[in-house]
Amino acid sequence: GTGRRLVGLRLKEKGVARQGYAVWSGEKQVGFVTTGNYAPYLKGYFALALVDTPYHRERVLAVEVRGKRLEAEVLPKNFLKFFRRGGI
Repeated sequence: GTGRRLVGLRLKEKGVARQGYAVWSGEKQVGFVTTGNYAPYLKGYFALALVDTPYHRERVLAVEVRGKRLEAEVLPKNFLKFFRRGGI
């Protein structure tokens, strides 16, 4: 298979993860954001990112936004379906 997997991210702090922003696991850069924005319906900041395969099952990663690493929860790619099923 490929060396990277697409994952969903929900930032735990206010900040928009833009295309190309680095994704981190501890002190190791493990991927990059492909797209991100604020989702009014879900009242949060979400992103999709390509991460190295060994890290796609992590529960928490970090996204570097304007020089600051913001903690991000790893979620299924289909955010809306996840939240409708009671995911938090």
